[in-house]
Amino acid sequence: MSTTSKKSIFKNRDELLSVSNREIREKVLEVLESAVNAVEPYKSVLDYVSISDDKVSIAGESYDLSKIKRVIVVGGGKGANAMVRAVVDIFGEKAFGIVNALKEEKIGNVICNKASHPLPNASGEKGAREMLKLVEEANEDVLVLCLISGGGSALIPLPEEGITLEDKIEVTKLLLASGADIKEMNTVRKHLSRIKGGKLARAAKGAKVVSLILSDVIGDPTDMIASGPTVPDKTTIGEAISVLNKYQLWEKIPLRVQKLLREGKKETPKPDDTFFRNVRNIIIGNNEKALNGAEKMAKKLGYNTIVYPRILKGEARDAPHKIIFPLLTQLLENKKIKKPAMLIMGGETTVTLRGNGRGGRNQELALSALIGLKQNWTLASMGTDGIDGNSDAAGAIADSDVLSYACKKGLRIMDFLESNNSNEFFAKTNGLLITGPTGTNVADIAILIVE
Repeated sequence: MSTTSKKSIFKNRDELLSVSNREIREKVLEVLESAVNAVEPYKSVLDYVSISDDKVSIAGESYDLSKIKRVIVVGGGKGANAMVRAVVDIFGEKAFGIVNALKEEKIGNVICNKASHPLPNASGEKGAREMLKLVEEANEDVLVLCLISGGGSALIPLPEEGITLEDKIEVTKLLLASGADIKEMNTVRKHLSRIKGGKLARAAKGAKVVSLILSDVIGDPTDMIASGPTVPDKTTIGEAISVLNKYQLWEKIPLRVQKLLREGKKETPKPDDTFFRNVRNIIIGNNEKALNGAEKMAKKLGYNTIVYPRILKGEARDAPHKIIFPLLTQLLENKKIKKPAMLIMGGETTVTLRGNGRGGRNQELALSALIGLKQNWTLASMGTDGIDGNSDAAGAIADSDVLSYACKKGLRIMDFLESNNSNEFFAKTNGLLITGPTGTNVADIAILIVE
């Protein structure tokens, strides 16, 4: 029996539940929805920012509002609109500025400028340029509030002098197709930017800067989330070049980018730069918070649970066979968990493109899981942002119903796996998880149920 009272985030919920395995699938959807709701951006901001009398408290530190004439709001990401709404509800007309978001709107005196993800666009560049100008004008009676959420690396593009946005897009495309992980990608991207890698904080010239961060990077390294616009950068230009060489991309990147990196003149700010004394970077939501939300619901539904926050990594197609299934088998054999059991896992895998199909890392993980999935096992994997790869799905469910559909239709799993065409496979077997953009992004969650 469903415990869901409000409208589900899953647009194809009814279709997903029109199967013999309905009861288990219903529980899967409730657990995944609880994970996403736990990191809702509006609520996450209110959890950390509040006003009482003439004081504003931000993550335990108090600021005198009578000494703050303006609150400059900048930043961007998939959660930007909801985060801005919370900030405007708190500060009112005092808050003004511009953020780059997926949806165009004006909230109070803050403009949400529509930009693009995963590849940046000219609108995003225009918005980032305006942000930099605002921050450069800040002084001691200004609080710069930087709102960062997943997708910020692409949504806040401002190329370094000497290269173009098209150059950055070309490098991003090459990195996305190479199998480079998010940390490697951001090491390169921040050295091609005028705003990332602490450069936005440097522009504030010592004004008070607070970044509220919804983390999409496992382990929450603040210098890697949205490429760390307000965080000292520990990586170097040399390391950016090493990443490009590792994936044999150096000869493929634009000559202007090669020249910029070779000259080494645009190094990012480092931890010993004094202006960082006035900068605070606060994590207000992350993958672990989402997993905890999922576990709370799973226990409510009667499952014995174990949470693994950082376990999903490496190639998506390898994760079920090298990580997830061996782990469950070992836990059951050693009686570390009793049925009905649910493993709740977080992280982010990668996909090395071999074909030109549609899909993403979560759908590919689920597709690969069908090879070796036992009758009483159900696996689901989804991106908390609702967008998986180049498809319109958030992820997929792998269970006995999907296998039954595949068998009836004569679909060969390996054919779809080899062409990276997981989306078409699950579209034909009623296994897609479709939410549309959720407005948040804290990497991925996967669950494995054994009844």
